[in-house]
Amino acid sequence: MDFSLVIIGIVMFIALIGMVVCSKKQKVNPNAQPVAIALLIVVVICGFMMMQKTGVFGGDAGAELFTKIENQYTASMGNALGKFIAKEYPDQKILVIGEKNYAKDPRVEILKNSITEAMGGKADIVIDTVELPPPPAPKPAKPGTPAAAVPPDMGMDMPLAETMTARDFDNTLQKYPNCTVIVTTIGLPRDKTKLKFWKMEGAKRPKVIVYGEMDPRSLKDAIKGDVVAAFIGTNPEFKYTEDMPPSDLQKAFDLRYVLVNKANLAKYGVLFN
Repeated sequence: MDFSLVIIGIVMFIALIGMVVCSKKQKVNPNAQPVAIALLIVVVICGFMMMQKTGVFGGDAGAELFTKIENQYTASMGNALGKFIAKEYPDQKILVIGEKNYAKDPRVEILKNSITEAMGGKADIVIDTVELPPPPAPKPAKPGTPAAAVPPDMGMDMPLAETMTARDFDNTLQKYPNCTVIVTTIGLPRDKTKLKFWKMEGAKRPKVIVYGEMDPRSLKDAIKGDVVAAFIGTNPEFKYTEDMPPSDLQKAFDLRYVLVNKANLAKYGVLFN
Protein backbone atom coordinates (compact mmCIF):
# COMPACT_ATOMS: atom_id res chain seq x y z
CA MET A 1 0.00 0.00 0.00
CA ASP A 2 1.15 3.53 -0.81
CA PHE A 3 1.20 5.23 2.62
CA SER A 4 1.52 8.65 0.99
CA LEU A 5 -2.03 8.16 -0.28
CA VAL A 6 -3.17 7.40 3.27
CA ILE A 7 -1.55 10.58 4.60
CA ILE A 8 -3.06 12.66 1.79
CA GLY A 9 -6.46 11.13 2.51
CA ILE A 10 -6.23 11.94 6.23
CA VAL A 11 -5.21 15.55 5.53
CA MET A 12 -8.01 15.87 3.01
CA PHE A 13 -10.59 14.49 5.48
CA ILE A 14 -9.46 16.82 8.30
CA ALA A 15 -9.48 19.82 5.97
CA LEU A 16 -12.96 18.90 4.76
CA ILE A 17 -14.30 18.70 8.32
CA GLY A 18 -12.64 22.01 9.18
CA MET A 19 -14.08 23.63 6.07
CA VAL A 20 -17.62 22.50 7.00
CA VAL A 21 -17.24 23.78 10.57
CA CYS A 22 -15.85 27.16 9.44
CA SER A 23 -18.62 27.52 6.85
CA LYS A 24 -21.23 27.15 9.59
CA LYS A 25 -19.47 29.67 11.86
CA GLN A 26 -18.76 32.36 9.28
CA LYS A 27 -22.21 33.94 9.89
CA VAL A 28 -21.32 34.71 13.50
CA ASN A 29 -17.55 34.98 13.02
CA PRO A 30 -16.40 36.66 9.78
CA ASN A 31 -12.83 35.52 10.40
CA ALA A 32 -13.97 31.94 9.74
CA GLN A 33 -14.62 32.66 6.07
CA PRO A 34 -10.98 33.00 4.90
CA VAL A 35 -10.12 29.91 6.92
CA ALA A 36 -12.89 27.99 5.16
CA ILE A 37 -11.57 29.14 1.78
CA ALA A 38 -8.04 28.11 2.70
CA LEU A 39 -9.25 24.68 3.80
CA LEU A 40 -11.21 24.34 0.56
CA ILE A 41 -7.97 24.93 -1.35
CA VAL A 42 -6.29 22.23 0.76
CA VAL A 43 -9.12 19.79 -0.09
CA VAL A 44 -8.81 20.54 -3.80
CA ILE A 45 -5.02 20.13 -3.76
CA CYS A 46 -5.26 16.84 -1.84
CA GLY A 47 -7.89 15.56 -4.24
CA PHE A 48 -5.71 16.48 -7.21
CA MET A 49 -2.69 14.74 -5.65
CA MET A 50 -4.68 11.56 -4.99
CA MET A 51 -5.96 11.41 -8.56
CA GLN A 52 -2.49 12.05 -9.89
CA LYS A 53 -0.94 9.32 -7.75
CA THR A 54 -3.59 6.78 -8.74
CA GLY A 55 -3.39 7.71 -12.40
CA VAL A 56 -7.03 8.81 -12.53
CA PHE A 57 -6.20 12.38 -13.48
CA GLY A 58 -3.21 14.40 -14.50
CA GLY A 59 -0.58 11.68 -14.43
CA ASP A 60 0.56 8.21 -15.43
CA ALA A 61 1.25 6.81 -11.97
CA GLY A 62 -1.17 3.96 -12.60
CA ALA A 63 0.63 2.96 -15.77
CA GLU A 64 4.02 3.26 -14.08
CA LEU A 65 2.89 1.02 -11.22
CA PHE A 66 1.52 -1.57 -13.67
CA THR A 67 4.84 -1.54 -15.55
CA LYS A 68 6.83 -2.03 -12.35
CA ILE A 69 4.61 -4.92 -11.30
CA GLU A 70 4.88 -6.67 -14.68
CA ASN A 71 8.62 -6.12 -14.87
CA GLN A 72 9.09 -7.75 -11.47
CA TYR A 73 6.98 -10.74 -12.48
CA THR A 74 8.91 -11.01 -15.76
CA ALA A 75 12.17 -11.03 -13.82
CA SER A 76 10.76 -13.74 -11.56
CA MET A 77 9.90 -15.86 -14.59
CA GLY A 78 13.38 -15.44 -16.03
CA ASN A 79 14.87 -16.43 -12.69
CA ALA A 80 12.74 -19.59 -12.52
CA LEU A 81 13.52 -20.46 -16.14
CA GLY A 82 17.23 -19.97 -15.60
CA LYS A 83 17.27 -22.26 -12.58
CA PHE A 84 15.22 -24.91 -14.38
CA ILE A 85 17.37 -24.85 -17.51
CA ALA A 86 20.62 -24.84 -15.54
CA LYS A 87 19.47 -27.92 -13.64
CA GLU A 88 17.84 -29.90 -16.45
CA TYR A 89 19.67 -28.74 -19.61
CA PRO A 90 23.01 -27.13 -18.64
CA ASP A 91 25.44 -25.73 -21.20
CA GLN A 92 22.91 -25.65 -24.02
CA LYS A 93 22.17 -22.72 -26.34
CA ILE A 94 18.80 -21.07 -25.77
CA LEU A 95 16.41 -19.51 -28.26
CA VAL A 96 13.79 -17.15 -26.80
CA ILE A 97 10.87 -16.45 -29.15
CA GLY A 98 8.94 -13.23 -28.59
CA GLU A 99 6.36 -11.05 -30.28
CA LYS A 100 7.15 -9.08 -33.44
CA ASN A 101 7.99 -5.96 -31.43
CA TYR A 102 10.28 -7.77 -28.99
CA ALA A 103 13.14 -5.36 -29.67
CA LYS A 104 11.02 -2.51 -28.27
CA ASP A 105 9.68 -4.46 -25.30
CA PRO A 106 11.92 -3.97 -22.23
CA ARG A 107 10.44 -7.07 -20.62
CA VAL A 108 12.20 -9.27 -23.18
CA GLU A 109 15.56 -7.89 -22.08
CA ILE A 110 14.53 -8.29 -18.44
CA LEU A 111 13.67 -11.93 -19.13
CA LYS A 112 16.97 -12.54 -20.88
CA ASN A 113 19.02 -10.89 -18.13
CA SER A 114 17.18 -12.79 -15.40
CA ILE A 115 17.74 -16.13 -17.14
CA THR A 116 21.42 -15.30 -17.55
CA GLU A 117 21.84 -14.24 -13.93
CA ALA A 118 20.09 -17.37 -12.64
CA MET A 119 22.45 -19.47 -14.75
CA GLY A 120 25.50 -17.87 -13.21
CA GLY A 121 26.00 -15.34 -15.98
CA LYS A 122 26.98 -17.99 -18.53
CA ALA A 123 23.78 -18.40 -20.56
CA ASP A 124 24.07 -18.40 -24.35
CA ILE A 125 20.79 -16.79 -25.44
CA VAL A 126 19.50 -15.54 -28.78
CA ILE A 127 16.15 -13.77 -29.20
CA ASP A 128 13.97 -13.77 -32.30
CA THR A 129 10.36 -13.76 -33.41
CA VAL A 130 8.19 -15.67 -35.86
CA GLU A 131 8.07 -14.08 -39.29
CA LEU A 132 4.77 -14.36 -41.08
CA PRO A 133 4.47 -14.55 -44.87
CA PRO A 134 3.22 -11.35 -46.51
CA PRO A 135 -0.56 -11.21 -46.98
CA PRO A 136 -1.84 -11.96 -50.47
CA ALA A 137 -2.29 -8.96 -52.76
CA PRO A 138 -5.92 -7.88 -53.14
CA LYS A 139 -7.66 -9.01 -56.29
CA PRO A 140 -8.05 -6.22 -58.86
CA ALA A 141 -11.57 -4.92 -59.36
CA LYS A 142 -13.39 -5.99 -62.50
CA PRO A 143 -13.43 -3.41 -65.28
CA GLY A 144 -16.33 -1.04 -65.00
CA THR A 145 -16.94 -1.62 -61.28
CA PRO A 146 -15.94 0.74 -58.47
CA ALA A 147 -12.92 -0.27 -56.45
CA ALA A 148 -13.75 -2.13 -53.29
CA ALA A 149 -13.61 -0.05 -50.15
CA VAL A 150 -10.36 -0.56 -48.31
CA PRO A 151 -10.78 -0.74 -44.52
CA PRO A 152 -8.65 1.79 -42.68
CA ASP A 153 -5.41 0.66 -41.08
CA MET A 154 -6.13 0.65 -37.35
CA GLY A 155 -2.46 0.14 -36.51
CA MET A 156 -3.23 -3.01 -34.52
CA ASP A 157 -1.53 -6.37 -35.12
CA MET A 158 -3.02 -9.63 -34.03
CA PRO A 159 -0.80 -11.53 -31.58
CA LEU A 160 1.34 -14.18 -33.23
CA ALA A 161 -0.43 -16.90 -31.25
CA GLU A 162 -3.52 -16.15 -33.33
CA THR A 163 -1.86 -15.89 -36.73
CA MET A 164 1.27 -18.07 -36.91
CA THR A 165 1.22 -21.58 -38.32
CA ALA A 166 3.39 -24.61 -37.65
CA ARG A 167 5.33 -23.83 -40.84
CA ASP A 168 6.02 -20.27 -39.64
CA PHE A 169 7.23 -21.53 -36.26
CA ASP A 170 9.38 -24.22 -37.87
CA ASN A 171 11.03 -21.60 -40.08
CA THR A 172 12.21 -19.76 -36.97
CA LEU A 173 13.61 -22.90 -35.36
CA GLN A 174 15.43 -23.82 -38.57
CA LYS A 175 17.35 -20.54 -38.40
CA TYR A 176 18.95 -21.66 -35.12
CA PRO A 177 19.85 -25.37 -35.42
CA ASN A 178 22.36 -25.04 -32.57
CA CYS A 179 19.69 -23.88 -30.10
CA THR A 180 18.61 -27.00 -28.27
CA VAL A 181 16.45 -25.22 -25.67
CA ILE A 182 13.50 -23.21 -26.99
CA VAL A 183 11.61 -20.77 -24.76
CA THR A 184 8.52 -19.49 -26.51
CA THR A 185 6.74 -16.59 -24.83
CA ILE A 186 4.01 -16.58 -27.49
CA GLY A 187 2.76 -20.13 -27.07
CA LEU A 188 2.65 -22.59 -29.94
CA PRO A 189 0.68 -22.48 -33.20
CA ARG A 190 -2.88 -23.76 -33.26
CA ASP A 191 -1.79 -26.53 -35.63
CA LYS A 192 1.02 -27.48 -33.28
CA THR A 193 0.80 -31.19 -34.03
CA LYS A 194 2.24 -30.37 -37.48
CA LEU A 195 5.42 -28.94 -35.94
CA LYS A 196 8.52 -30.87 -36.97
CA PHE A 197 9.79 -31.34 -33.43
CA TRP A 198 6.41 -32.84 -32.48
CA LYS A 199 7.33 -35.95 -34.46
CA MET A 200 11.06 -36.09 -33.75
CA GLU A 201 12.75 -38.82 -31.78
CA GLY A 202 13.48 -37.87 -28.19
CA ALA A 203 17.24 -37.50 -28.58
CA LYS A 204 16.90 -35.16 -31.56
CA ARG A 205 14.01 -33.08 -30.23
CA PRO A 206 14.77 -29.63 -28.78
CA LYS A 207 13.67 -28.95 -25.22
CA VAL A 208 10.67 -26.69 -25.67
CA ILE A 209 9.39 -24.57 -22.77
CA VAL A 210 6.06 -22.89 -23.43
CA TYR A 211 4.58 -19.70 -21.99
CA GLY A 212 1.63 -17.73 -23.36
CA GLU A 213 -0.19 -20.79 -24.70
CA MET A 214 -3.75 -20.05 -25.85
CA ASP A 215 -4.87 -23.67 -25.41
CA PRO A 216 -3.07 -25.33 -22.47
CA ARG A 217 -5.29 -28.41 -22.78
CA SER A 218 -3.41 -29.33 -25.94
CA LEU A 219 -0.14 -29.55 -24.00
CA LYS A 220 -1.05 -32.13 -21.36
CA ASP A 221 -0.26 -35.20 -23.44
CA ALA A 222 2.73 -33.43 -25.01
CA ILE A 223 4.27 -32.88 -21.58
CA LYS A 224 3.47 -36.45 -20.56
CA GLY A 225 5.15 -37.72 -23.72
CA ASP A 226 8.22 -35.43 -23.42
CA VAL A 227 7.27 -33.57 -26.60
CA VAL A 228 7.10 -30.35 -24.55
CA ALA A 229 9.65 -30.07 -21.76
CA ALA A 230 7.74 -27.62 -19.57
CA PHE A 231 4.83 -25.21 -19.47
CA ILE A 232 4.56 -21.99 -17.47
CA GLY A 233 1.00 -21.21 -16.47
CA THR A 234 -0.80 -18.97 -14.03
CA ASN A 235 -1.04 -20.18 -10.45
CA PRO A 236 -4.70 -21.20 -9.96
CA GLU A 237 -4.68 -19.38 -6.61
CA PHE A 238 -3.28 -16.12 -7.97
CA LYS A 239 -5.42 -13.01 -7.58
CA TYR A 240 -4.29 -9.83 -9.27
CA THR A 241 -3.75 -6.81 -7.03
CA GLU A 242 -1.95 -3.51 -7.41
CA ASP A 243 0.58 -4.50 -4.76
CA MET A 244 4.18 -4.88 -5.83
CA PRO A 245 5.31 -8.51 -6.00
CA PRO A 246 7.82 -9.74 -3.41
CA SER A 247 11.40 -8.61 -3.98
CA ASP A 248 12.44 -12.25 -3.67
CA LEU A 249 12.15 -13.47 -7.27
CA GLN A 250 11.32 -17.06 -6.37
CA LYS A 251 8.51 -15.92 -4.06
CA ALA A 252 7.19 -13.59 -6.77
CA PHE A 253 7.20 -16.43 -9.28
CA ASP A 254 5.45 -18.82 -6.91
CA LEU A 255 2.80 -16.20 -6.22
CA ARG A 256 1.76 -15.81 -9.86
CA TYR A 257 3.08 -18.76 -11.86
CA VAL A 258 3.70 -22.47 -11.84
CA LEU A 259 6.26 -24.34 -13.93
CA VAL A 260 4.81 -27.68 -14.98
CA ASN A 261 6.84 -30.55 -16.35
CA LYS A 262 6.39 -34.29 -16.46
CA ALA A 263 7.43 -34.65 -12.81
CA ASN A 264 4.62 -32.49 -11.38
CA LEU A 265 2.02 -32.74 -14.16
CA ALA A 266 -0.49 -34.62 -11.97
CA LYS A 267 -0.35 -31.89 -9.31
CA TYR A 268 -1.40 -29.14 -11.74
CA GLY A 269 -3.93 -31.05 -13.82
CA VAL A 270 -6.47 -28.27 -13.26
CA LEU A 271 -4.48 -26.04 -15.65
CA PHE A 272 -5.23 -28.41 -18.52
CA ASN A 273 -8.96 -28.91 -18.02
